[in-house]
Amino acid sequence: MIGVSSSNKSFRVLARYLSEGRTGEEQNRVAWVASRNLPTDDPELAARIMRATAGQNVRVKEPVYHLALSFDPGDAVDRAAMERVADRVLETLGLQEHQVLIVAHADREHAHMHLMVNRVHPETGKVWSRWQDYPAIQRVLREEEEALGLRRVPGRFSERSASGGEVTKGLADDLQTYERLVEVGRERYNGELEVAGAQARLTQLEAAAERARRALDTLQKSLRAVHRDPEHALASFLAAAGREPAVAVRDLRDTPERFGELLTPEGRSAARAAAAAGREVIDAERAFRVAIAHARNGRRKQSGVPGVDDSDQEPAEAQAAVRADLERVQVSLRRLRDEEQRLPGRHLLERALARGLWELSPPEFNRLRLVVTGAQFSLARKLRQMAQDVALGRDDEM
Repeated sequence: MIGVSSSNKSFRVLARYLSEGRTGEEQNRVAWVASRNLPTDDPELAARIMRATAGQNVRVKEPVYHLALSFDPGDAVDRAAMERVADRVLETLGLQEHQVLIVAHADREHAHMHLMVNRVHPETGKVWSRWQDYPAIQRVLREEEEALGLRRVPGRFSERSASGGEVTKGLADDLQTYERLVEVGRERYNGELEVAGAQARLTQLEAAAERARRALDTLQKSLRAVHRDPEHALASFLAAAGREPAVAVRDLRDTPERFGELLTPEGRSAARAAAAAGREVIDAERAFRVAIAHARNGRRKQSGVPGVDDSDQEPAEAQAAVRADLERVQVSLRRLRDEEQRLPGRHLLERALARGLWELSPPEFNRLRLVVTGAQFSLARKLRQMAQDVALGRDDEM
């Protein structure tokens, strides 16, 4: 179990949150409601009575004591068990004579309840002090976990040495492990993005290469219907296209004899189809060069020949380069996944850390900064706050 407490100013605001949630539109939020030393179980009416009672003492600025008690998702607890725990905590804290509204929620996977307590005694008007409430709450929760056979989330509160040094060292080690888990997860995510990108570039490159191959094959077939020596005509056209693509296409359409002797006088009529095929060859080749550049992420790796770079690679060479990059990233990913398998599960470690950090008293928590890095202590603060947010339903701003 986890117990989190806070002090607030308004009974009305807290009662409305406990019964309606933040939006007021949350359905099936409340499982059951109970009260102690109040004539009603209605949250709104209870808040009015508690506010009037607190008015007996004009010096108290925060008369609301809010206590949230959360059970592990695996704990099969009923209402009777939950009320037993609530009453044990109230009795241990010396609040058994105070006005209390208990609201159990059913909006999460784990059973949990909120206790709205009036710090002002209904008869004496004296204000109950929260001093040292945390150790008392934790002691009761540990005893009730054992008595009710409930699962204990790994924590160190009850196993703390006199100096607390072992606990601090253990939490520091866990923080370092968690920090590495987060880092490995980030690296793995970036690696998976890189793999997906490399696979997309390889697919684009293969498609562009196939388009260029089909275009060249079509042009070769078209030239057979136009020239007596189609191979010579093809070489002449490609050479001209390398210098002035648009002029080469126009000449093949209008004056095909410039690229070789025509097969027949009527072959001129077939030159128009050959010119269209020639245009596709030029466009496909340009798209292929763009795909090569994209596959290399815009990097220009020298091939060793002056004036020649990766844009002059053959399709097989360009594809081999991308596959090499892909294999490199996949090897790194396998290493990261193996490391993740050896480390504790992130969510379990996060839960245990949040619990262990919350069990530290404020002075003990501050001492933790002496044995961890600044980044790790910042992480510890976030995890400690997370435990409070989970238990309080993120209503600490009330």
